[in-house]
Amino acid sequence: MTLDFEGIIGKSLAESIDRQEALLLFRECFEDYEKAIVLLGTAYMVREREMGNVFSWSTEMGSIDGCGLSSHCHSCSVWQADKPISKEEVSRRVYEAELNGIKGFGLAGSCATDSNAVVRAATWIHEFSNNGIGFSIRAGSSIPLQTLKQLQTLGIRRIDCAFDTLNPKVFKTYKPGDDLQARKQFTLSIAEAGLKLGTNLTAGLGPKETRSQDYVDALFFLKQFDHLEHLCISKFVPYEGMPMADSSTCSAWEGACLIAVARLVLRNIDISPAYGWKPDDFPGPLMAGSGNRIYINAPFSEAISARSALHKHLGLETNA
Repeated sequence: MTLDFEGIIGKSLAESIDRQEALLLFRECFEDYEKAIVLLGTAYMVREREMGNVFSWSTEMGSIDGCGLSSHCHSCSVWQADKPISKEEVSRRVYEAELNGIKGFGLAGSCATDSNAVVRAATWIHEFSNNGIGFSIRAGSSIPLQTLKQLQTLGIRRIDCAFDTLNPKVFKTYKPGDDLQARKQFTLSIAEAGLKLGTNLTAGLGPKETRSQDYVDALFFLKQFDHLEHLCISKFVPYEGMPMADSSTCSAWEGACLIAVARLVLRNIDISPAYGWKPDDFPGPLMAGSGNRIYINAPFSEAISARSALHKHLGLETNA
C-alpha cells in the first residue's frame, strides 16, 4: 500500500501509526512547514482525545549526589552540582510544592548514583510528603533490583532512565562514560520492581541525515514497554564549556515535530518538553501534543513562578 501524508494523518486520529508512517511524517515535515503545522495540530487533537485537558505540574527538586563517571555526559549538569540536596531542603521544597500545587517532583541522580544516597533521599521524601505528590528518581543503571524494590516501599513510583538517543554511535559520542545496553537492561529491572518508567529523548543529536530514522527507532523501542509512563523530549542546546559547544542548536520546529510524532505513536502517556525548552517556549510543545504533565526545567523557585504564570496565560485546567 502506498503511503501518503494525508492518509497517515487521517489514520493517526483513530489509531497509532507504524514505523514506516512515522518515518514518512518526519521526512516530510522537516522539509515542509505547512505539513508540519498539520502534524502538530493533529497531535494536539490526539492528546486532547486520549488524555483530556487536565494538566499536572512537575519540576526537579535537586541532585542526590555527584557523578562518579570519569567521562561525563555532554549536556548533564548533575556532575556540576555543588553539593547533594540536604534533608532540610527536601522538607522545605516538599512543603512549598504542596502549597503551590506542584504534583510531581524529580530527584536527579547520575549514571553512577550511589544506592545508599538514593535510599536516603527517598526516606526523607517519604517522611515529609503528606499530599500525594508523585516522586520520581532520575538515575543510570547503577541501582540494583533490590534497591528498586525498596524504593517502591518508600513511595517512589517511577524511575527515570534517560536514553537521549538509541543510536549506538551517537549515544557513545553524547554519553561517553555511559552504557546503552546497561540502560536497556535497567528498564526491565524497573518493571520487575513494579515501578513506572520515565525516559528522555533529545532532539537534534547526531547527523541530520540519520535523525528521522533515529527518532523512529527510539520511539518504537519505547513503545514495547507497558510500564512507560512519561517521556521527556529535550532540545539540544550547546552551552559554553561543554565538549559539543560548537554543535548547532536544535530548532524548535524539529523538537516540536518529535513531540508530535511521539504523541501519534505512544498515544496515552505523559509527554513533556524538558532541557532546552524555556517556560516561555511551552505554548509550542503544548500545541504539538505534549501533556498532560508539564515539566518545568528551572531552579525550584523559578519553577513555582513559571507554573503560576503559565496557568494564568494559557488558561489551563490543572489537578492542583
